[in-house]
Amino acid sequence: MKTHPLYEIVQEILAQGLEKCSRMQEFEEQYVTLLPGLLPPSYSPEEIRLARESVRASIIDFFHLHGMSVFIFFEKDDRLRIFKKVKEVHKSPYVTFLTRWLLEHKEEFKESIRKQKFSQEEIAQISEEADNLIDFKDEFLRRDVIRQAIKKGFGFDVRDAIFLFDNEAHIKNFDYNFVRLNNELRELGKRSSIEPISESEESQIASSLEGVNLGFLLGDITTEVLRYHTPIGGVNNIDFSRRFLFFIRQKLRLALEKFWKHPLSNRLKNLFCEHLIRENLDLIYQSVVSELLAKLITKDKEAKKFIDFYNGKVTFLAPSKRVKKPLIKDEKERIYQSESIYQLVQNRRYIATEVETLQTRILDLGKSKEEIEEQIKLLEDKLIVRKEEKRHIEGELERVSLEIKKLKMQSKSQPESLKKLVDSESLWLAKNRTLTSSLEELNENLDHLRKERRKIPETIRMLEKQITHKIEASRALFEEYEMMKRALAQAIASFKIDD
Repeated sequence: MKTHPLYEIVQEILAQGLEKCSRMQEFEEQYVTLLPGLLPPSYSPEEIRLARESVRASIIDFFHLHGMSVFIFFEKDDRLRIFKKVKEVHKSPYVTFLTRWLLEHKEEFKESIRKQKFSQEEIAQISEEADNLIDFKDEFLRRDVIRQAIKKGFGFDVRDAIFLFDNEAHIKNFDYNFVRLNNELRELGKRSSIEPISESEESQIASSLEGVNLGFLLGDITTEVLRYHTPIGGVNNIDFSRRFLFFIRQKLRLALEKFWKHPLSNRLKNLFCEHLIRENLDLIYQSVVSELLAKLITKDKEAKKFIDFYNGKVTFLAPSKRVKKPLIKDEKERIYQSESIYQLVQNRRYIATEVETLQTRILDLGKSKEEIEEQIKLLEDKLIVRKEEKRHIEGELERVSLEIKKLKMQSKSQPESLKKLVDSESLWLAKNRTLTSSLEELNENLDHLRKERRKIPETIRMLEKQITHKIEASRALFEEYEMMKRALAQAIASFKIDD
């Protein structure tokens, strides 16, 4: 097939495109997707089939050379559909395009290259350009492309490490001491038992790490390792077994370097880290299980695949090396796979959601009670003011009424004065009626609010009883859920692969 003329033509076209284009999308639109145009319509069906196969083979080989595997098929109108996956990031066109941009702007990063540290602003600028050049759908790939392009563009050794955290980039040159430390930690982790730490050594360590919350530190390190080094779905079970605890050891050992207050030997530092990890294995693997179940409940296929690996069957790591995979079996001998675990998690989640909804209603009722009490206080204050107004009006009515009586008892007729007093009395009577109606309405509202307030404690008690009943009724479910988590953690922890 490679002898077909189209094979070499496609190779040359793609090589030119990679050289001339500055963005991945431009390369695909202007070169890759136009390749079917090389198929002459005058070809016979068999010639067209051979030509297509030659184009397909040439594209596959070209991308393979550049660190990518591709799946290709021709649509009815001979348009290409290509699905790509990066296998070797440093060879990929992604790194090529970003490296090309970095080289064009190398002068802007001159000081950062010298210091081997890139600021947040610079990394933001590089990240923005990476997003312009390449349509990333994978954050881990995006970060790796940035690392590889910085190494390639700015002349760092391929073995140098580039750490991206807090939106900054730090370059750590290849360190033989670091390699030696990793080997020591790896060797220590392989031992079934390790030498104890003496009382005097424990005292030295406690004094040197005074004030350090080791539980929080170990929890943060576990989260970091799960997120960036052995993500569920990012590595298979065998690689996870090989790498997870090693990264925990490495990160813990390095993290503690900034906390030691007194000099200690490397041997003692390594021993302490290993003891700390072994004492907290249950908590470490429960973090793994929590991450796994959070993905499983979203029907994540990789999480399902990860769980289904633990099926008790034999797997071959090499023709002469076979290992038996553990079962996920709880204390009651119940065996789980992803489907039963998913159902159990779903049922527990359903009950937990119901309980949470009831608890939210209780909180809302508590807030409503506070709001009602505020409204009652406002209405009571308003009632006091209205009653005072009513007393004033009634006083005025009484005064006007007495003046009218006096005026009527006088011998001389004073019609104008009498009319004014009668009009004034009518006005005060109207105000009194309005105020009386307002007082009645206020009292009704107050009665209603007080009744509502009296209902709330009883409603809360009823909801609390419902919560208690649901929890009691689901106790067996919750217990099985906890046993399943322990069984899953044990299965993951017990599957050990030594390099």
